[in-house]
Parts: sequence; C-alpha cells; structure tokens
Amino acid sequence: MTFADTTLKQNRTVIKNAISYLNLTHRVEKERESELAAFEPKMAAYMESEDYTKLQEVLSKAEDEDEYKNDTDPQGYFAYKKLVSS
Repeated sequence: MTFADTTLKQNRTVIKNAISYLNLTHRVEKERESELAAFEPKMAAYMESEDYTKLQEVLSKAEDEDEYKNDTDPQGYFAYKKLVSS
C-alpha cells in the first residue's frame, strides 16, 4: 500500500501536465477553424518580415553539429500552424 501511494505522489506532476495537455488540445480542437483563420494573416506577415529572411540567411550559412542545433522556428509559428492545421 505504501509503495502505491508513493508512486502516485511522485507522478502527480506528470498526471497534472497530461491533463492540462488534454484540456489544451480539446480547446484547440473546438476553436480550430477560428484560430486558423486568425493565424493565417500573422503567419503571412511573419514570412514576409525581415526577421524571417535574416533567419533563413543565417540557417543557410550555419552548419549543424551534433552538439549544437540551430532553431529553425524560434517564434513558434510553424509549430502552432502544425497544431492548428492537423
């Protein structure tokens, strides 16, 4: 009995985070189309911005090494688009 209680207490943070993640994905599913419509102009503006062109220049010149990886999406636009689009 003690082992089970200890295990549950140790995993409490993991369980809370999993529930929060499920709530977030449920909320995104409910509001997917409105979020996508609101996000597309922001994504287009980012793709045309100087920040994006500078990032692409830096990434084209940079060499990826095993120890250091270059962040191809520092603003998180592509990750959010993938979340909303799928």
